[in-house]
Amino acid sequence: MLGLILLVLGLYWLPSILAYLRRHAELVPIVVVNALLGWTVLGWVWAVARLVRGDAGDALAPQPAGAAAGRQDARPQPAASPRA
Repeated sequence: MLGLILLVLGLYWLPSILAYLRRHAELVPIVVVNALLGWTVLGWVWAVARLVRGDAGDALAPQPAGAAAGRQDARPQPAASPRA
């Protein structure tokens, strides 16, 4: 019986857990909707849909060189050509 309760709770909170683990940009709205409206199934489906939208995984995506240092323009600069 305890296993069934844990399974149901795990499924209920699955969108919030995955959003946290994926460092989703919209973590707070996902958790709030999941907590308040997840029991309606429609709220749970909304949270899952928001989770799989394109905003997820941005924090895990490879960053261009210089992005970690806080540079605004992180595009690679062309190498200086030698002058003869």
